[in-house]
Amino acid sequence: MERDFIPIKLERNRFKKILIDDIIYCKAEGSYSVIKTISDEFTFSKCLKDIQFLFKDETFIKVNRSYIINFKNCVELKTGARPELVMIDGEIITPKQDIINKLNNKFGVY
Repeated sequence: MERDFIPIKLERNRFKKILIDDIIYCKAEGSYSVIKTISDEFTFSKCLKDIQFLFKDETFIKVNRSYIINFKNCVELKTGARPELVMIDGEIITPKQDIINKLNNKFGVY
């Protein structure tokens, strides 16, 4: 049974359930990670590779070494020499070249 949220520890005695559909992306910041949601941003002390296992849904894609995106919240893909993903909040993310075909397929571009 899949959950519709992920639990994260924000502080020593503070935990938060974040709805999966609200997540726009996760970003690495050193040994910390930032989860950006539609309405908020959460920083916690886990590196990106440690939290990647929380995103079992195929809508979450690691697009480069610093970002895992929720594809449901990706509004535009620019391909070519300088590919870019535009997220629902306006964040522009540069995907690795080897992930472009997977993103084209997700967008329905063949």
